[in-house]
Amino acid sequence: MTTFLDTTAADLYARFGEKISALRLVFPNRRSRLFFTQSLSKIIDKPLWQPHYNTIEEVVSRAAGRQASEPLALLLELYDIYCAVRHSSEPFDHFYFWGEVMLRDFDMIDKYRIDAGMLFRNLKAQKELEGDFSFLSDEQAALIREFWDSFSTGKSGLQERFIATWDALFDIYTQFRQRLREKEMAYEGMLYRDLDLDSLPDEHFVFIGFNALNACEKLLFRHLKKRGRADFYWDYDAYYLHNPKQEAGVFLRQNIADFPSPEFDKAFSPFAGEKDIRMVAASSDAMQTKLVPQLLRDMHAAPDRRTAVVLADETLLIPTLHALPTVAADINVTMGYPLRQTPVYTLLELTLRLHHKAKQRGGATRFYYRDVLALLHHPYLKAMTPQAVQRHANDIVAKNKIYVSPDEFSGDALLSGIFTPAADYRQLVAQLLSLLDAVTRTVFTSENEKMAHACALHCARLLNKLHTSVDESRIALSLPVFTNMLRKLFRHENIPFSGEPLAGIQVLGLLETRNLDFENIIVLSCNEGILPQHSNAPSFIPYNLRRGFGLPTIEQHEAVYAYYFYRLLQRAKKITLVYNTKTDDVRTGEASRYLLQLQMESQKPIVSVGVNFAISHTTPEAIVISKDEKTMQELAAYYADDAPRSLSPSAINAYLACNLQFYYRYIERLKPRDEAAEDIDGKLLGNVLHRAMEALYKPFGGKNVTHADMLAITAHATQLDEAVSRALAGVYYGAGELPREAHDNGKIMLLRDITAKYVRQILHYDAARTPFVIEDTERVIMQRVACPDVPAGIWLGGIIDRLDRQGNALHIVDYKTGATKDEFKNIAALFGDNAGERRKEALQILLYAVLLKQQHPDNNVVPKLYFLRKIYQHDTDFLLTEKDTKQRISEISPYVAPFTGELVRTLSHLFNKAIPFTQTADLDTCHYCDYKKICGRKMVKGE
Repeated sequence: MTTFLDTTAADLYARFGEKISALRLVFPNRRSRLFFTQSLSKIIDKPLWQPHYNTIEEVVSRAAGRQASEPLALLLELYDIYCAVRHSSEPFDHFYFWGEVMLRDFDMIDKYRIDAGMLFRNLKAQKELEGDFSFLSDEQAALIREFWDSFSTGKSGLQERFIATWDALFDIYTQFRQRLREKEMAYEGMLYRDLDLDSLPDEHFVFIGFNALNACEKLLFRHLKKRGRADFYWDYDAYYLHNPKQEAGVFLRQNIADFPSPEFDKAFSPFAGEKDIRMVAASSDAMQTKLVPQLLRDMHAAPDRRTAVVLADETLLIPTLHALPTVAADINVTMGYPLRQTPVYTLLELTLRLHHKAKQRGGATRFYYRDVLALLHHPYLKAMTPQAVQRHANDIVAKNKIYVSPDEFSGDALLSGIFTPAADYRQLVAQLLSLLDAVTRTVFTSENEKMAHACALHCARLLNKLHTSVDESRIALSLPVFTNMLRKLFRHENIPFSGEPLAGIQVLGLLETRNLDFENIIVLSCNEGILPQHSNAPSFIPYNLRRGFGLPTIEQHEAVYAYYFYRLLQRAKKITLVYNTKTDDVRTGEASRYLLQLQMESQKPIVSVGVNFAISHTTPEAIVISKDEKTMQELAAYYADDAPRSLSPSAINAYLACNLQFYYRYIERLKPRDEAAEDIDGKLLGNVLHRAMEALYKPFGGKNVTHADMLAITAHATQLDEAVSRALAGVYYGAGELPREAHDNGKIMLLRDITAKYVRQILHYDAARTPFVIEDTERVIMQRVACPDVPAGIWLGGIIDRLDRQGNALHIVDYKTGATKDEFKNIAALFGDNAGERRKEALQILLYAVLLKQQHPDNNVVPKLYFLRKIYQHDTDFLLTEKDTKQRISEISPYVAPFTGELVRTLSHLFNKAIPFTQTADLDTCHYCDYKKICGRKMVKGE
């Protein structure tokens, strides 16, 4: 295939020979230079100096003697002018968006050499404007009058504000340009407009492959053409050039007439050649990228620079790169890698969010624990200081620190630098640069080290650039405003790839294809709204005025994209155009208009293919885990003589609910990760109450408790409140005393007061039962229970909240903060398959009672559940009720045999090596299971 650059290089070498080295070749983009050089190298037969290569922006900058200034520096200067003209104190981060719009408009006004004074005139000068249309065509004048007429009567408040802003724009534009001249700064359009054409070097220019030209570029072309110092090579095809209805040729038809090409006599019509065109309808973006390897194989495409994958939607870059290595060893990417998709960006974003959401409490900074943990769990931070990160993360969870002090990180230099509150933006920049420096000095084992280091260095350059721009502008920016600027800067930044441009499959965006030709092409996301892209860039200049003054409009924008599309296809032999048929809130799933044009107008044979996911309703494979030797060894610990483990009521309940859940928790010992408890719930209330009751009753261990003792405790408010406060400090903060910050936390104080009320009411209830003897608090009970598979007996046990004695009766007391479930169907139901009939609380207290009865056969053992929701009922005795018999369990003896029988049956099932662990049949159990992600069970309800 002979490419456009091959033809151009051959013609230039034929015309100029060795003098080609003296030419200055100007391309629309830098990538064209490399391919032109390769085209030239194929036809020269001896060494020679290369021509001078430039983009047109470089030509203008070189002639002007300076580069366009950094956009951020320009925005800061524009902000200063805006505030002065509008007498505004608007924060910079609020101005940032509109500043970009304003700067873009100013740039366009200058590039198209528009009379800014006429354009920005306000409504009060309407008659003057109407009387000065001499420089406009009749059509342009009519369009402008149409716009102004919409403001002539009944102006709304929005229109008034618009007109006021419009009125200020010319002053802002004028003063902004003056300020930039004084500081020897400029935006690109300003360089174009102010260009002294006589300052151009005395060289011969060759402009290659241009399409849409602004007014300044046309002026430049005319100037050089008039002096015989320019040649023009246009890349086109007769298919769209000579057909006025084809929008792809809109600009070229005029350009060729104004600036004829030496190659114009040649009829460029490669589009008429034989082509294999396929249109593929994919059901999703993911499907598009996954199809790429197969499409390349079907095309028999060579995995080299003759093949291109073009991304109309550049967000598909990463999934496309993941798909390509299966068919190509070498891949050259022209597009940039989005910084926001890198771990370095996440690290910086988490750091900025941490400081942005920090609270000031009592003059001190406090960080929210979720923000702290998110940062500590970042893999880069874990790699840089693993021990310190783990220690602090564990400490936050163990002590339930909802707000974390920066002082807690003072022992580690890296963490201390991250968590030190920044006083101003300069200190924040220093902290972030230090963090990025630490990233570059760390060897990562689980990530691409070079990518991490490249991202960190790129971010450091951005930081320094922003810092310098802000300092030079001398605009006082608050830390929050600077932080918002920084986040916006990082969010929209791309990291350029480096590689061998002339090797491997080419992956590029549509704009990067200018001047380049490929034999094999796959274009992804050929959807309406993406190809062409919507031209929805905001502007202060309405459509009618843009059209009236000759500024670019949506029609020109779409003509540019039409040219890119058809020019890309004109020399290709094998073409696959893929579009996404999925519809959602922002996409219609329509194929691009260009695809429809090809089908209707090109007269090319086009094959249309639809590709969908094969979806079938299959039942997931059940998980069955056999009891191997390792599992049986774990189970053997429950009947060992030395250092045995005991099966708790919670373990038995877990086995009954789902024996696979039991396997994960008690055999594999996969304990769910603890998290800090930010909200008050029943579990937290119960833990605090248990500890408070233990503290109050422990001094009475082995003693007779009288009515007077109970009254003394309830009457001594300080003693009771201190017991609750210490319990709360231990459970919630892992400390001996409540920290100072707890007294400023309304939730914590509410929890303390609620717990104190419940404790006081329990003491009032117990006072009515006196006298009784406190046998123990938090009594550890452990007892063997024999079963056929383990005759020696399996250890069962747990912790009894309180054990007290009245005469010959031993009362087992368990405090419950949840819903009142003080009845059960029958003993068999406690161990049955029906989850709705199982009562975990009843099984627990009855198991304790049965075990205690074995240890104290001569005593009456009475199980009691103190449900706090019934604590204010004076007629309750907190005994369990068996619903089938309507019997209240005032002594355990009649229930020992049936309970033990069901218990032994369950234990035999658990310890039988032939019975594997399987998933439960009750899907309701799965919704709140800690292991549902591991299990992968497909639920029906509540999913």
